[in-house]
Amino acid sequence: LQVEPTIQFKMVVPLRPEVDLGDYSGVRVEAPVVEVGEADVDALLEQARAGRASHVAVDRAAQLDDIVKVDITGAVEDATIMDNQDWELTLRGDSGWLPGFDEAFVGLKAGDEKEFDITYPEDSFSKFKGKTAHFKASVKEVRAKELPALDDEFAKSLGDFADMADYRAKKLAELRTQREAEAENKLDQDAIDALVAQATLAYPPAAVHDTIHEMMHDLEHRMRNIGYSLEDSLRLQGKTVAQYEQELHPVAERRVKSRLVIEELGRRENLAVTGEEVDAELERIVGRPEDEETR
Repeated sequence: LQVEPTIQFKMVVPLRPEVDLGDYSGVRVEAPVVEVGEADVDALLEQARAGRASHVAVDRAAQLDDIVKVDITGAVEDATIMDNQDWELTLRGDSGWLPGFDEAFVGLKAGDEKEFDITYPEDSFSKFKGKTAHFKASVKEVRAKELPALDDEFAKSLGDFADMADYRAKKLAELRTQREAEAENKLDQDAIDALVAQATLAYPPAAVHDTIHEMMHDLEHRMRNIGYSLEDSLRLQGKTVAQYEQELHPVAERRVKSRLVIEELGRRENLAVTGEEVDAELERIVGRPEDEETR
């Protein structure tokens, strides 16, 4: 008796997502209040002034935000860590590499000399953590920041503006348009989030996996356009591809849920909406993955 062998195949396929929106007719979200005022224009002007600032030599003691030109040497035990001539240092007061370094120059004038010690913090990434560095500095010049005057000429230099009044009026209108668009996007996103919160959703893990790879492909394409590879970009951030995929998981899951409720709402309301239109609307509302991660 000859028995033919039996061949069995086992296939795993993702199930079709299931979406129950519930009674969405009662969903209400509050529209954000758009507020724009002259103080916002003042802030723009100050940013513009800071961008056009120059530094001029002054005959006074150095302050934070000044630039000092110094000859300086520094050592930790027998190791030389610094030997600079005519070094120009902006005194920001936030020297991450060695806290207190910038502040050591505050109060010094051109011609002053100073020796000082600073100990590297115990949590420093430096090989000298916990050790004390000794510095010798000679100040050769102090330069202070000088901001341009807020006048009509300055306004003209910023673009197509007749005078300062014209600049303020146009910028006020631009800010209002920008914030109204931002408020509309937030209202749309709040509405989607409210739909997701009350909906009952079931979808296969492959939907999130595919969305992650869509995001990765988009990032890789944009990196290539500026001459980087995806790996180069992530390496600069100290991340691996696997780590970044893991970070994208909650972002991708949110996108999947948003896409599902939008598509189901369109079907329930007999709206002709394509998948491409849904994706474009999601990007308009929530932005690109790196923007969405910060939400």
